[in-house]
Amino acid sequence: MSVKLQATKTVKQVVKIKPATLTTLRTELKAYAGLKAQLDAIQEKLDAKKEVIGELRESTGEDQLTIDGFSLALVQPVRKVLNQEKLIALGCAVAWIEEATENKPTAPYEKITCPK
Repeated sequence: MSVKLQATKTVKQVVKIKPATLTTLRTELKAYAGLKAQLDAIQEKLDAKKEVIGELRESTGEDQLTIDGFSLALVQPVRKVLNQEKLIALGCAVAWIEEATENKPTAPYEKITCPK
């Protein structure tokens, strides 16, 4: 059994923002929070409808249906994941795994978290 110790450190930085920019930013964030709340409420209703529709589709015994232009399908995706521990157990060197691993950047995005 191996024991791993881990420590984290949080650093807060205070930045100066122009008062006009801060006011506009607060206004936009409040508007964002309002829209996010509406979206969450709609998403909740969509999820409930999707569950009912899924149960009805299931009752037909079919995995796929097309009704009045609507398309319904039970999607059952499978992901393949390379298990590095099994690969090493099979004789692959850790250095080979690290050498073959590539970092591929993804599209940047804004992450906004609303207060609870």
